[in-house]
This record gives sequence, structure tokens and C-alpha cells, in this order.
Amino acid sequence: MSSRHSARIIIESSKAPLLLRVLSPEAQEEISERSSARLRAEEGILEVQIEARDLVSLRAAFNTWGRLLKVSLQLLEEEWGNDF
Repeated sequence: MSSRHSARIIIESSKAPLLLRVLSPEAQEEISERSSARLRAEEGILEVQIEARDLVSLRAAFNTWGRLLKVSLQLLEEEWGNDF
């Protein structure tokens, strides 16, 4: 019996569609055989849904997506300034 583990990261931003566009290539590329991520943006919210076969993979994927989000947000804030 195989159990799955999951986590969600939710970012509230008026630029959620832009973040989705920036990060979509990363979600389409398989980072690991043991985990996957789905992205969606809706009404000012970006949601990253992470699923993994085990807790170790979930933690690794969560950390990876956390870093990707942090860097993306920093770059977009530098580009857009306070408008972001």
C-alpha cells in the first residue's frame, strides 16, 4: 500500500498570474521521480500543490518550491518595485 503526502504553499499577490507564468516551466519539468507540483492562480492567489511518495521527498520538494518562490518574488519586486 502506497501512501501519498501533500503540502500547499499559498501566496497572496495581485501578480499571481505573472508568478504562475514565471514558475510554470518549473512545474512542467520533472524535478524528482518521487514528487510533483501543480500550480494555479486565481483571484490574487498563487497556489503550489506538492505531492510526494514519502515525507523526505515532500520536505525536499517543499524546500525547493519555497526557494523558487522566494527568488521569483525578489526578482519581480526588483523589476516592478512597489507596484508588485
